Formats: sequence, C-alpha cells, structure tokens
Amino acid sequence: MATGELFQELYLDTQHNSLPAAAKVGSVVIAPSLLPVDPQTQKVVDGDLEAQLRAIFQNMDRVLEAGGCTRQDVARVTLYMTQVSDRTAMNKVYAEWYPDENTRPPHKYVPAELPKGILATAQVIAQPGGGVRDIEIPGIHHQDYMSLGGLCGNIVTSSRIFGTDPATGKGSQEPDEHTAIVFGNADTILKMAGGSWDNIAQATAFIGSMELAPTVEKQWKERVKPGNDAPLHFIETSLGGQSRDGKPMLPRLEIVAVL
Repeated sequence: MATGELFQELYLDTQHNSLPAAAKVGSVVIAPSLLPVDPQTQKVVDGDLEAQLRAIFQNMDRVLEAGGCTRQDVARVTLYMTQVSDRTAMNKVYAEWYPDENTRPPHKYVPAELPKGILATAQVIAQPGGGVRDIEIPGIHHQDYMSLGGLCGNIVTSSRIFGTDPATGKGSQEPDEHTAIVFGNADTILKMAGGSWDNIAQATAFIGSMELAPTVEKQWKERVKPGNDAPLHFIETSLGGQSRDGKPMLPRLEIVAVL
C-alpha cells in the first residue's frame, strides 16, 4: 500500500476493496482512467452513454473527496469516448455537475477504442483548494458546453483551442494562417492567466492529417524557447468533422501550463 507525504493512493470505496482509482502526488490529484463502474461491485453500470457518464462523474466526486478536493478544484477533465459525435449526452451531464459557467473547468473529448460495454472513461486533474476560474476570450466561444480555458491554483489548462479570430469572429481555411490564429488564442489564454509560454508544461495538437504537423511545429518553435523540454503531442483525428472544402481538419490545440 503506497501512502505517504508525497504520494497517496485514492479509492472509490472507503474499505479499499477495489484497485486505486486515483493518486494524490504532492498537491495534485490525478485520476488517469475513471470508469463507469459501481464502486461496490466493480461492474459496469447498466444504461446508455448518459448513464455511464453520470457514473463516471459520481466516481470523480468520490476520488476528489478522498483527495481532499471538491468539484471546484478540478483543473481539467478529458473524456475518452467511443462516439465523440454523441456530445449531447456529454454536454447535458457536464452541465449538471457544473451549472455555473464561471467556475466550469475546461474539458475535452477524445475518440478512443474502449473495452466492450464501456462507452466512455475520464481522466481528471485537480488541485486541493485550487478553485477553478473560467478563462474566456471575448469574441469567441465553444459551441459545446465547455470553457475555453481555466486557472486552478497555479495550473492553467485549456479545452480545444480553435482557429476563430476574436477580432473578426471568422477563421481561415489556409493552414498556416489558421494555425497562427490558434496559437494567438493560446497566447491570450496564457496572458489572461498571468503566464506565458515560459510556463508551458505540455500541449496536444489535434490534426486531420500528419501533413499539417509542420504548421503546428512552426508556431511552437516561435514560442517555446530552446531548453524547454515541454512535449508537443499530436493526435490525428477528424473529431467528427472536416474543413469546409473537404480537406482534413485543420489544427486545434490544447495546453497545460504551470505558473
């Protein structure tokens, strides 16, 4: 049993009858893969995606309590879903847990192949006493029920940053111009949080084709100084959509920074 000042295992049930569902590492709580299971039986709950999402968020509440956190201490939620096109259920359940848009942590959805019978899992990062603050750029807003960015304690996170120019409300179908707008919006989120690219811890680019990776790497290298080992990850996906001209989806970006 690994417990101590710097590392503590967190369980869904107080009797510790299950495997650990999360861990508290220093001042950060990390739940890498919360499942839609009953904590007593460890069986997947009956029902559709909406029922499974509620079970996941109920389990999130359990590990947060075990780690000395509340829902308002969540820095980011990542949902892995077999069908990302079915976002109505996700938005509905997320609104139940976070009805106030001013204290709603960023979240994102990622397409994933999951074990049979499981429609979604979640990764959660939280900081006890952090108290998430919503970060929104005037002029642009997600269509889904999600925040563009958030500040929780000293952790800055974003959902998927897209290529809408806040000055015009429009985007571009030209890859370099589009990606420059995306990174410009990331600049703004970091600045609004009181940070800069010097604070970046990691970023993930979602692109419709790896042929678009150089456009992302160009913007990244212009901002991240040599010697900063923050990783830039790529996920090749359409996220259920394409550019209007039928070409692969243009880049979107997700960031994590530590002030």
